Amino acid sequence: MRSAREIAEEQNKIRQEERKNNTYGLWKLDTDRLVLDYSVKGRQIYEIDLERCNNAAQILDWIVQLSHKTWATPQVIYDFISALDRILGYRLQGRVCPGGHYIDRAVNWKEVIALRKLAVEIDAD
Repeated sequence: MRSAREIAEEQNKIRQEERKNNTYGLWKLDTDRLVLDYSVKGRQIYEIDLERCNNAAQILDWIVQLSHKTWATPQVIYDFISALDRILGYRLQGRVCPGGHYIDRAVNWKEVIALRKLAVEIDAD
């Protein structure tokens, strides 16, 4: 049985790899274009512009749109939500709907991505 410390270290490595590779399941973050690309075997299936995911309503809209796609399995939808959460430093709920309350503040994806790039550089040192 692994200790809590071993599990935490493993999760930290996974997070560092995600930041480095910008991958979340089959979703990949394109930091230059600010989009999440969903690709299978190198073939792009779908693209979501992060600048159209600025608040809870827009994010919910994308989740519902994905749920209507025949190729979007529950895992694909989970990975999309998880990607947003991880890109925001595990603070998706706090950024767009803390405590279930709507806040009229858009996510600044350019700033978020710039900070992620900085974190990758720091991890590399």
